[in-house]
Amino acid sequence: MKTSRLLFFAGLLAFLVPAQLFAQNAWINEFHYDNSGTDADEFIEIVVENPGSYTLSNFSVVLYNGNNGASYDTKTLDLFTAGATVGNFKFYYYNYTANGGSIQNGAPDGMALAYSGTLIAGQFLSYEGTLTATDGPASGLTSVDIGVFESSTTPAGFSLQLGGTGSTYSAFAWQTEAQNTMGVINNNQDLGGAPDPEPTNYPTAFTALPS
Repeated sequence: MKTSRLLFFAGLLAFLVPAQLFAQNAWINEFHYDNSGTDADEFIEIVVENPGSYTLSNFSVVLYNGNNGASYDTKTLDLFTAGATVGNFKFYYYNYTANGGSIQNGAPDGMALAYSGTLIAGQFLSYEGTLTATDGPASGLTSVDIGVFESSTTPAGFSLQLGGTGSTYSAFAWQTEAQNTMGVINNNQDLGGAPDPEPTNYPTAFTALPS
């Protein structure tokens, strides 16, 4: 009887615990920070799975200065513009230039994605080198250099984007600069992927013996 009650209450607790307490499947999907001439349309795009399960203002994007490791800008996701929806995934983007801000040009600089002040795993990224954060959700951590970058010769309207097939950040890889896809799925990106094919080695006949 005690075991049954424990199982019942464990199941009830799992049902009642809000989704916010579980790991958020969200990541930095695309951004632009430098181009030829005057920098234009500097932006960051975020992907969130099942965004209706969360309070958007609990997500924050924190920009980091590579010179001293300090954060220099924070924006919550409720300030972002909602873009396209692909399956259970939603795109959100924020145009810093259009809102009077900017993203620093690197060597290095970085950004982090957090939820309720806690860094989302794998989401302290940098470009043109690595840096160690001195404050904010990534404090004390060293960034991961995405391995590609923009420069003063990057055409206006281009960006750095994740490409590949999958449904988590680790399934994708950063691509060299290409025409931006702000608010929609990236070039060479298949979000969610295709279902696994039906196996070919499953049983096709059964024999029943009376007992």
